Amino acid sequence: MPNPSKNKTMSTESFAHLFLHLYQMETAGIPATQSLALLKTTDKNLNKRLLRMQRQLNSGLAVATAGVNAGIFNETHQALIESAEVSGRLTAVYQQLADHYSEKLNRLKKIKSRLYLPTLVLLLALLIQPIPLLIANQITSFSYLIQSIGQFLQIVLLFFIALKLPTWFRPLFQHLQIRLPIVSKWIVKRQINRFLSILAMMMDAGIPFSDALPLAVATIKNHVLKNRFNEAIQECHSGEDVAVILAQIKIIPPTAIQIISASEFSGNLAESLLNFTRSEADLIKLEDDALSEWIPRLFYFGVCLWMAKSIVGV
Repeated sequence: MPNPSKNKTMSTESFAHLFLHLYQMETAGIPATQSLALLKTTDKNLNKRLLRMQRQLNSGLAVATAGVNAGIFNETHQALIESAEVSGRLTAVYQQLADHYSEKLNRLKKIKSRLYLPTLVLLLALLIQPIPLLIANQITSFSYLIQSIGQFLQIVLLFFIALKLPTWFRPLFQHLQIRLPIVSKWIVKRQINRFLSILAMMMDAGIPFSDALPLAVATIKNHVLKNRFNEAIQECHSGEDVAVILAQIKIIPPTAIQIISASEFSGNLAESLLNFTRSEADLIKLEDDALSEWIPRLFYFGVCLWMAKSIVGV
C-alpha cells in the first residue's frame, strides 16, 4: 500500500542521488528494475525503499506507481513520471528532477560549510575567555567548563529551538512570512518560481494545464500563498487561456504572465516557462550565494563584539 507520509524523511541528498542515477541509467537504456539494483547508497532508509520498489516493479507495476507504493515518490513525482512514461520523455523528466535537487543540495552544503569556521571561532572564544580566571584560581575547573562548553551548548540549543519554531508554530510563522516586507519578498519569489518550474515541467511532460495546476500549487509550502490560488484552480477547467487564469494571482511576476501569454499563442508554453524559471533560479542562486557569504561575516562580527565586551568588562 502507498505510504506517502514516508516521503517526509527523504532527504534532498537522497532525491538528488536517486534521480541522477535514474537519469544516467535511462540515458544508457537500462530498465528501471536493473538500474535500481545497481544503485547503492549510504542511506539505509532509502536502500530499504529501493528494495520495495524493485519488488513492485517485478510484479508488473509502472515506475511511478512502484515509487509511490515504496514511499519514495510524492504526488508531484508520480504525476511527472507517469506522464513522462506515456509521452516518452522519461529521460528529460529525470534530468530536470536531478538538476533541481542537485542545485538545492549544493546550496545547502555551501551555507553549512561556510558556517563551520565561525562556529569553531565561537567555540574557541568561549574556551579562551575564562582561562585567566581559571589560572588565577578565581573559578574551579567545573565552573570553567560551565562558562565555556556550557555556554556553547546553550547557544547550540537556542539555535536548534530557533530552527524548530517555524515547524512547531507553522500557521503563525507562515502568516508572519507574508506580513514581514523583506521576508515576504524573499519567500514569495522562491516559492512562486518553484511553483512555475513544477508547472512547466508537468506541461512539458504532457500533463494538461487543468491537471497540472492543482498539483503544482500543492508544492507551495506556505499555506497563505497556496490559498491565493483557490480561484485559479476552480477556473482551470473553464477553457480560459493559461495567462488569463494565472493573471488573477497578483503574486506571480508580470514578466512571467507576459511570457506565458506570448508563448501560449506561439505554442511553446512549457519550454518558454522552463527557460524563464531557470533564469529566475540563476538570480535566486546569486542572492542565496550572497546570503551564504554574509551570514558567516555577521557571525564573526557578533563574536568580535562579544569578545570586545568581555575584554573591557562592560
